[in-house]
Formats: sequence, C-alpha cells, structure tokens
Amino acid sequence: MIVGIVFKIFGASYLVERSFMASLGIANILLTYFIAAKMYDKRTGLLAAFFLGLSTIAIATSRAFWLDNPMIFLNLLVFATILSRSRYSPLISGVFQGLAVLTKLPSLFLLPASIYLIFRYSKDRWHSILKFLLAFTIILSILPIYALVTGGFEDFLVWNFWQASRMASFASARVDLLDLITTSVAFDPLTLMIGALGFFYCIYKREWFLPIWFLSWGMFIIFSPISGFGSG
Repeated sequence: MIVGIVFKIFGASYLVERSFMASLGIANILLTYFIAAKMYDKRTGLLAAFFLGLSTIAIATSRAFWLDNPMIFLNLLVFATILSRSRYSPLISGVFQGLAVLTKLPSLFLLPASIYLIFRYSKDRWHSILKFLLAFTIILSILPIYALVTGGFEDFLVWNFWQASRMASFASARVDLLDLITTSVAFDPLTLMIGALGFFYCIYKREWFLPIWFLSWGMFIIFSPISGFGSG
C-alpha cells in the first residue's frame, strides 16, 4: 500500500524506486536509534543504529525493490510510536501495524512484540491494548472492504485461500533449520552474532521485548517462503 501511494505521487520509475528504498533504509537506522535510546539510553541507541548500518541484510533491502524494507519501516514506526507514550500512541501504532500487515503478511508475527511494549510502557495497559487492536483491525479491514466495493471480492477470497493453502502445505513440509541457520550466518555473520549475544543477555536480565521480537522474526524466517521473502 505504501509503495503504491509513493508511485501514485511521484510516478513509477527506477530513480523513484531506488530513492524511496534508500530513504527508508536511512529512516530505519534513525528509528532504531530512537527505539533503543527510549528503552535503554542514548549510547545503546547509537550502537544499535551503528550495527544496523553495517548489516548486510539492511544494506541489501535498501538497495533492492523489495517489500521487506517498507514492512520493517512500518514495524519500527509501531515500536517508536508506542515508546513516545503520547495520548494517541495506541491508536496511531495500531494504524501503522495494520499498514505493515497490508504491506507484507509476516508483520503479523510481530504483533506479540507490539502488545508487550504497550503492556510495559502504557499506564492504562489493557485499555491501550484494546485501542491498539481496534485501530489495527479497522486498518486491516480496508483491503477486503475495498475489494467488496470495487467488485473484486471474489479475487480477494481466491487469493487468500491460495495463501492459506500454501501455508498449510509449507507447515506440513520438513524445514532444514540447520541449513537455514548456516545460510543466514554466511550472509550476515555480524548481525547474527550481535543479535544472539543481545538475545541471551536480555534473557539473563529478564528483559523480554528483544526475545519476543527475535522469536517473532524467527517465525517470519521459517514461514517466509509463504509470502515470498525478497519479492515485491
């Protein structure tokens, strides 16, 4: 959706495509700093932004026209909005979460991390979670309502049935996790090493946001063939 809006405003061209993705890559680094600084301190924020800037995966998604980059951007916006702790944070973050899922389906796997952040940083925890889920549901309903109004609801149902069939087929297939881990380490060893250290350190400190986030991304990686990771 966000890509379509950009192309509608600026036109679909190679320059617009590359400039847009590069801008999102820079924005992701800035958002990472903000999130880490809010949760911990400014030094941690600088380190997180620095290592993200060195990440092979982050560089690759910022250079290619993949939907992964806007998906990551929107999910980081969700976390940053929650941490801003404004009056409207639950509603605005719910809107961003819905847009993230509409951009690419694996964003669903990050819902637990978003809800955990709201639970931890909001004064009125359950009320804020309900507002977040309400905004999320409303935004998520835009696509089927649009399909119904424009006469494309049957195609919408066929597409979703096909996606569900792929998910069922993939879930019943054997996944070579060792090969998946080996490939990931070879592609971006620095990010994997730092991520693993951070994961176990947070468990030791009983800080659960990062482990929940990592486990959610683990589900994304396992099920990424369903949504076509790295494809537009």
